[in-house]
Amino acid sequence: TSDKITADDLPDKVSGRTLTHPSAVPEVQESVKTGDQSESPTLESIEKAYIFWVLNQTGWNKTRAAKILGIDASTLYRKIDRYELKQS
Repeated sequence: TSDKITADDLPDKVSGRTLTHPSAVPEVQESVKTGDQSESPTLESIEKAYIFWVLNQTGWNKTRAAKILGIDASTLYRKIDRYELKQS
């Protein structure tokens, strides 16, 4: 561990970074609008959209994204590979 404090160590309120509520993620928002079961998204497609959104919100800081998602960084890396997510 390091004695050096970086912006990533600070709460979002203090660092000035904020995350929009996940319901604002267009893919998720669109997927829950319809009541048509045949058009309902899969849990996998919602997870993929949410992970991609969190990565974009964190500037693709995978350590921070994993912390927000509540998963280990290694799990996040596997999901990035599995869903073939790319930084845009």
